[in-house]
Amino acid sequence: MPRLEKLSIRFQVEFRLPDTEREFWDTQITRIVLSNLREFAFGGDSAYLEKMLALISTPLLQSFDVAFFSQPTLVVQHISEFLSTIQNLDFRAVTVSFSDTVTITYRPTQTSDSLSCVMSDVDNETNRHNQQLATVTQICAALGPALNAVEDVALKFDRCYVPDNFAVRSELWRTFLRSFGALKTLRTDVALVPDLSKILNPDNGTEAEELLPMLSELVVVSRIDLIHNPFASLIHARSLAGRAINFQVIK
Repeated sequence: MPRLEKLSIRFQVEFRLPDTEREFWDTQITRIVLSNLREFAFGGDSAYLEKMLALISTPLLQSFDVAFFSQPTLVVQHISEFLSTIQNLDFRAVTVSFSDTVTITYRPTQTSDSLSCVMSDVDNETNRHNQQLATVTQICAALGPALNAVEDVALKFDRCYVPDNFAVRSELWRTFLRSFGALKTLRTDVALVPDLSKILNPDNGTEAEELLPMLSELVVVSRIDLIHNPFASLIHARSLAGRAINFQVIK
């Protein structure tokens, strides 16, 4: 199919590969080049997608839209190898939306409408926040090698907050933030501020340059004014180190 421009594969019912078929094929396999493919959409089992992506190369891909069935462990460790086959891949911004489902969208900029990579968990049941955060952390870490130039992260939270074990959530947040070593701008919904302010607070044992060493802008989205700056300790420590952070609250 040398002229194929759009490809969509979606399972309408929840289907998973049998355990005996979830092993990956030989990594030395020659990829088939789909030289004109611009749009690729998939909905289903992550292991099925990974086995398929090992077979193809898509140098001119502009839209990669993936919806996973909810599963205890996603299989995404080789997805960055596929993304690396795309020419001129330059994703600088990512938006993570926590709702009844969790969605991760990579784009050249936060306002760009073209060249996007969308990964989402299609489970409609209400997930606890830790489970959603684990999904986000795993996907972002897997995509990191191919998308290591991300400079802008926006975190949106539109659901009822269910308190989980903070010790578990804290380590997940740390792993997530380590995936963005080049990050300059962090935008976050106010609901996530208690977690992030604790994790980024140098007084809680976080080294000044351990997480987000390039951070220069920190934005909180809130319906009300904040009484105090929850990131004051981080901003003060970075200022002393000569790496000022611009902090603002927008409604």
